[in-house]
Amino acid sequence: MNRRDFILTIPLMTVAPLLLTEVSESPKTNKRHLITLGSAAALIVSRYGAELSVDSVTLINDRIPEGNESVVDLIPFFPAESAFEYLGDRRFLKREKLPELELPEKIKNHLASKSGELVFLAGLGKASGTMLFRAIAQQYMNSLQQLRFVATLPFAFEGSHVVANANQAVEHLSDQSLEASFFPLESIRKTYGNLGIRSAFEKGDEWVVGALNRK
Repeated sequence: MNRRDFILTIPLMTVAPLLLTEVSESPKTNKRHLITLGSAAALIVSRYGAELSVDSVTLINDRIPEGNESVVDLIPFFPAESAFEYLGDRRFLKREKLPELELPEKIKNHLASKSGELVFLAGLGKASGTMLFRAIAQQYMNSLQQLRFVATLPFAFEGSHVVANANQAVEHLSDQSLEASFFPLESIRKTYGNLGIRSAFEKGDEWVVGALNRK
């Protein structure tokens, strides 16, 4: 597949890892603060935190991944129950648009306390990461702070409603004209072949870590 064909396979406003994720080459003059949104982003920090070129890490999630308690800040966040439906003891994401989120004051105050570049990382499609991603983009669309958004888009096998949630978040961010890099995980299988689920997610994590470390 040539470069043009590959780019044409990517959904609205997404970019191909290693092709279109270049950022400014200006020297680092400020601190960089990584803010992870939801459990998928928190797991990337759990696995690759030692490799990340950042000055601080904040998880906005319901918990800190085991073994990382001493190296990150946690702002507890639990998505609204209205985003889910239940079957016995099991909880499923509803097949409808995720509700809008008013960004909690605790999150606003924490982000305002950070000087330097704020880098937001999310895995889009599920509840926490997607809702927080949209809310923060809305809150900071006119901010004078240095902002950067990095996110993965789900594999097709995760379900059409999960893909739709992710694409809605991409469209929302594009309306704000904020700097962003999107990583369509489905392109991993087109690039590397039909990898197993675990290997495919690991490859996606590697792409994200590489992008985060580019200054």
